Amino acid sequence: MTDKEYAQLVRQQASADVPSLELKYQVISDCYSKLPVAYRGETVANSVYMGRLTEKDYTYATDTSSDVGVRLAKWNIVKVISDINQLLLLGRKPLFVSVRCPAALADEEDLYTDIKTIIAKCGLKDASKLCLEFTQSLLYLTGERASKNIIDMKLLGVQTMVSGVGAYDCPASKLLDIPVDWCMLDKNTVALAADRNKPRVLPTFAQYLKSMNVKLMGDGVTDDEQINTLLRLDFAGVTTADKYEGTIKYPFKNLSFEEISIQQEKS
Repeated sequence: MTDKEYAQLVRQQASADVPSLELKYQVISDCYSKLPVAYRGETVANSVYMGRLTEKDYTYATDTSSDVGVRLAKWNIVKVISDINQLLLLGRKPLFVSVRCPAALADEEDLYTDIKTIIAKCGLKDASKLCLEFTQSLLYLTGERASKNIIDMKLLGVQTMVSGVGAYDCPASKLLDIPVDWCMLDKNTVALAADRNKPRVLPTFAQYLKSMNVKLMGDGVTDDEQINTLLRLDFAGVTTADKYEGTIKYPFKNLSFEEISIQQEKS
């Protein structure tokens, strides 16, 4: 692509009716009441050249390009804080609103100061409602910086979560060194809730994780039987799969802030 063609695309994007970046949300539902209990933020990129890109389309690029991934994560945090403050003004009290972050963010030299500065500038009313969500790549970081930064988030009152826990080759034992607040179990691990040939695998794994003082959520449940199993295992919430068949009837992913602001939450 020539510089002239690139400049033309930039002009077209700037004049487009849709924003280049949008924050959409996925509902995390309470296992007992089935009502929303928290929200996961996901950034959607709108491009006149490539169309609509979800995190599934670009996560690899942001994870491997630390500068781009970190800058996008900080944009996400600023936007999420704005939405959290509005939810609080509406009297809403979710467990948290999470924002996706690359592992590189947890390996920043002074994450404590960066996040503290963002919180102060944005006037976050309750830091505990902000959750930094990392993929399991967080657990592959070496050295002590990631562990220190995660502990520093606790000092700020900010929550942290690792998603994809239980996926193939996920080093779950590293949670001893990187003490996040939440684990979001991988959908294939959650599916073991209905596997009668392996009835003890999920309960044993869940107990192992809880022994490291983390709280649990499950990703991609497909029916209410799975949810009831996770409820018995003391999971705080679940997200639903695209092919979910159960009693949750409201829209549960790709929601705007306006849509989550009118959801009836667990009281």
